[in-house]
Amino acid sequence: MKLVPSVAAVVFVSACGGESTQTGLDDGGTLTSETGPDTTGLVDTRPPGVPTGPGDGKFQKAFRDGGVGVTCEMTYDDMVKSGAPSITSGATTIFVGFQQYGANQDPVFYRFDDKKKVYCEHHEKESPDGRAVGITWDGGPTAWVVYTIVGGGSAFDGLAKGGWIASYGDGGGSSKVAVIGEVETQFGTVRRMTFVPAKRQDGTKTNTLNPADAITVLTDGTLEFKGGSAFAPLNPDRTPMCVGSTEYPAALDGAKGPSYVARFSADLKTVLCASTAGCSLVKQPCK
Repeated sequence: MKLVPSVAAVVFVSACGGESTQTGLDDGGTLTSETGPDTTGLVDTRPPGVPTGPGDGKFQKAFRDGGVGVTCEMTYDDMVKSGAPSITSGATTIFVGFQQYGANQDPVFYRFDDKKKVYCEHHEKESPDGRAVGITWDGGPTAWVVYTIVGGGSAFDGLAKGGWIASYGDGGGSSKVAVIGEVETQFGTVRRMTFVPAKRQDGTKTNTLNPADAITVLTDGTLEFKGGSAFAPLNPDRTPMCVGSTEYPAALDGAKGPSYVARFSADLKTVLCASTAGCSLVKQPCK
């Protein structure tokens, strides 16, 4: 996606038919203007900037199992009180959650600068229920978001083309699966995605895989995902890890915890390794 430079014309509109005033940006990026008799109705047409430049490489993460219901009409203080996952870097705070529309849910990606709304984006608006449940961000131009989706036929299917798993598949509209998205933070739009489902015993139909944490960005730039999988989680080559009805994915640490870990390439096209416990067909376990 080509981003629009953060410089644009600014126009003063006189509500009383007064003299117009020419404006611009000084060398430090500050809004300036030549003196005029009337400065009412200021309209700033500059696009939002990248929050804090290239980012500091120190990725923070926030997660809420099941997500938090919010609305785009909520103020910064409302969002804080909601408990929605959020990360603050410099003057910018990004929240993620979902908005309820009747019986439908749409994922929300909400940015504030200096506690003032910059944008509130819904990353899918179709009939499947979508939620944003986790965010990972270092203050720069890219954030990683973990979603859940129940049912196919959403914007996620188009955005995941070229990803490791390119669509929701056939889950009968009832299986909840994880989705990982790369989101640019200037405008809050999704660049690319991949689905992270499990498979049923027939090996083809989509089964539930619920995220257990936000993405961890490892030192080599790969992305670690953790989730709780129904039968059966998938190997990097997309084959099931478990056999028939005799095996079932179990917590990797031997206690209550995620039953599936997978590491993705930064372009979300490839799984480099994947692990679960309790299944015998794990081909490339993460170490």
